[in-house]
This record gives sequence, C-alpha cells and structure tokens, in this order.
Amino acid sequence: MNRWTIGVVTALLFVVASRSATATETENSDFRMVPPPHSVTIDGKTDDWDLSAGLFACGDVEAAASTYAVWLHAMWDADNLYVLARWVDPTPMNNPGSVKGDYGFKGDCLQFRVVTAADVTADAVGRMSGKDPDAATMRTTHATCWRDRDGADLIDLAYGRTFKEGGIKNAKEQGARQAFAATADGKGYVQEIAIPWKLLTKEGQG
Repeated sequence: MNRWTIGVVTALLFVVASRSATATETENSDFRMVPPPHSVTIDGKTDDWDLSAGLFACGDVEAAASTYAVWLHAMWDADNLYVLARWVDPTPMNNPGSVKGDYGFKGDCLQFRVVTAADVTADAVGRMSGKDPDAATMRTTHATCWRDRDGADLIDLAYGRTFKEGGIKNAKEQGARQAFAATADGKGYVQEIAIPWKLLTKEGQG
C-alpha cells in the first residue's frame, strides 16, 4: 500500500427490482477497504472477513431491501485485493449465459472498477514523465466477475478508462481466485474474490 494509491471508483451491482416513482435508491460515496484479520481463504465463506466496513446497495430500499440487494466489502494485503459480495437474491447464482462466449452482465454478475496509481503527487509524476500524470502511473481496471449456468466462473479484467488498453479475459489463469456459496436459507449467495495487485497496477508499479 505504500507504493501506490488505490481507489475503488464505482461498483455496478446488478440488483434488479421493480421500482415505483417513489422508490428510494441507496447512495454511497465512500467505500473503505480494511486489512484482513488473518489469512484469507477464497471459499465463499465469511468467517475470515472483517465485515465492519460494508457498503449496502439496493435499488428500492422500501420494497426490495430484503429481496434484491447486496452488501459489498473489500480488504487488502501485500499481494491481493479481496472483494466480497453478500447478495440478497431469491434466485441465487442464476445467470443464463456461458463463460465460453456470453456477456456476464446479462444475468447475475458483479462488476466494479478499480483505479491504482503510484503514491506520488500528480505534479511530481508529470515532471518525471513529461506526460499526463494519469497516463504515467494510473491504471483503471474494469472487473466483471460471474458464474454461468453450468457452474463455471470467470473474472474478466478490461483496462483503461475507455476500455482501450487491453485486458485479461480470464484472470484466474494469472492468479485471481473466486468462489460462490448459497446462503442457508436459499435466498442469497456469497461471492468472494481475490485479485493480485500485479493485475491491477501498471507494469513496474505493483
């Protein structure tokens, strides 16, 4: 963490619910990441998580808070960014697509964006590079994380603010991990993710 500054810009949480004209949608401007209390195992369980800094998201709090919503959490250590989504969903892990060629966002899917940059001031970066400081050290990563109709899962990383800097179609082949587990009541599921910093930072910055 002392080498770069990290920002989770936004999370696009696909929680679909009927909304009336008076529906109240959650608004979140802060997302705090905490260090893990101990080592993290990516197994779809939450017993190794610090859940104190969760962010709640719902499209209609009055009507859907207990049926279509999500608690989102993040932790970090020297090697990985960890993301945990605790979904409230009466049809858990119900994505009709296939990771062999479909778009994950057409069904149950977690999408979020992460921005990393070297831990120096923008002016200093500009002087060193002679270029836009953002271009010198900053990386924007769009993550699409989902499980398909056959139980196969995918972590797809696309780079660049406008998706024009390449990406990694299957980040699990380069060390990313993901696990899913249905809740005991069958009305939701847990999605747990670990992504190595080396996949979220520009070369030489991670």
